[in-house]
Amino acid sequence: MGIIELLVAIVTPFIICKSGIKPKNRKKVVEEIDSNTVRIRTQRGPIYVKGLRVEDIDSVKLLEEYDEIIRMYTQFLNRLNLDVALEIRLLKKSIDPVSIIKSIERELTHLKVQKMNDPTDIRIELRIGYLEKLLKLYSTSTLPSRIEINYLLYSRGLERLEAEKYTLKNLLSSLFKAQVRDIDSRELKKMVNPKVVKENGIVVPSIALALANPPLESTISDGIYLGIDIESNRIEFIPPTSIRHHIGVIGSTGMGKTTILASLIIRIHLLLSYVNVIVIDPKGDLEYILREMEIPVQVYRFKGTSTLRKEEINRVIENILDEIVNMEPSKDLRKVIVVDEAWLIESNLLEEIAREGRSKGISLIVATQSPSDLSYEIWSNIGTWIVLKLNRLDKDNWICTSLRDYCSYVTLLRKGEALVKFHNGRIKMIRLDVDEVIQSITTNLKSSIPNSFNNLETESGEITNGSSTNA
Repeated sequence: MGIIELLVAIVTPFIICKSGIKPKNRKKVVEEIDSNTVRIRTQRGPIYVKGLRVEDIDSVKLLEEYDEIIRMYTQFLNRLNLDVALEIRLLKKSIDPVSIIKSIERELTHLKVQKMNDPTDIRIELRIGYLEKLLKLYSTSTLPSRIEINYLLYSRGLERLEAEKYTLKNLLSSLFKAQVRDIDSRELKKMVNPKVVKENGIVVPSIALALANPPLESTISDGIYLGIDIESNRIEFIPPTSIRHHIGVIGSTGMGKTTILASLIIRIHLLLSYVNVIVIDPKGDLEYILREMEIPVQVYRFKGTSTLRKEEINRVIENILDEIVNMEPSKDLRKVIVVDEAWLIESNLLEEIAREGRSKGISLIVATQSPSDLSYEIWSNIGTWIVLKLNRLDKDNWICTSLRDYCSYVTLLRKGEALVKFHNGRIKMIRLDVDEVIQSITTNLKSSIPNSFNNLETESGEITNGSSTNA
């Protein structure tokens, strides 16, 4: 390169800057402006984006029914609203069965070696049984998968965008019969696609279905196995993130509330051994099971008249609440409080535990005979409901309203079946699997079975007096 060419190359940028002629920066900046809105800055002004998410859509119905409805609705909305554009992203999360099965087999091999060294360790024996059950289920049942649909609304007008989001949310709730929630701005910022924003406006295809298949996090290590979805034969877990949002068990007398509580306690102990479990046991049945199965959790047993027991129970709950109030906030689950016969507890105490506990890493699991036993404030703070058969449930009851079309099944459930409303709003009819409890109280402990465990129903529907192996 000659001297003249070199000087031209050096001087030219200074001349351009001096004259005010700058290269165009076409990069679009995406930024958060509140908890569920992001803004895309463009040369023609800002474009605002809000998002809605429908989770756990039934995959069969999605292909047979929802797919066409989604496409028609998208076309309709994009034609109707010239200044609002809609982008839809369909997300299917599934697990790799081969890797899951291999991981279970590896852990089983390790545990069996440990058992040879210490045959008396009951926890290892229970863990082996639990994993062998999962291994069989993952080999023969429909594997867990999750489908979610994300709706991204783009508009230059913030007020119009908010109004359109409200309308869309109501329509989607009606269409999918599922919970529709706002996508928070942090997540939305990662999802927004600035490429759909052109300098002459927002351009989104009328049909904008994007399908992705990211891996679903394994639920084996910390999710609590419940049973099998009766309709799809899919394995169902309570996700680890939902445990800290509290669990409620409702069912008439003799429907198996205590058995389910025992199963949840045992599985939490097996899978989340670092979590401290406290059990409030007015009847004494949970203490019996946990003692015989050598589950080392703290159980409060109460004796005396019903009045004295109620006073003592509430005194214990007050002490637990005082401890929770003084705890530091925590993102990790560190304590689970299980309360059988929760109607004995003063409502204000349970309400405060439910509110305070979530931010402190405290999970509350309650069981009672009727929805009316606990206040609306308590139920509204419970994320997962396990509803067993109820002899009666008024259709205008708010829990019946929350169960939507499934409400009519509540009085028809068989023993061992439950309607489960998950934290994300998904509702499933599940055949509960509480084998480890039933086997212990009907096979190993026949001589001293409490009255409340008599007449258990097997999976086949037979009634047994202390010889069943299935709930």
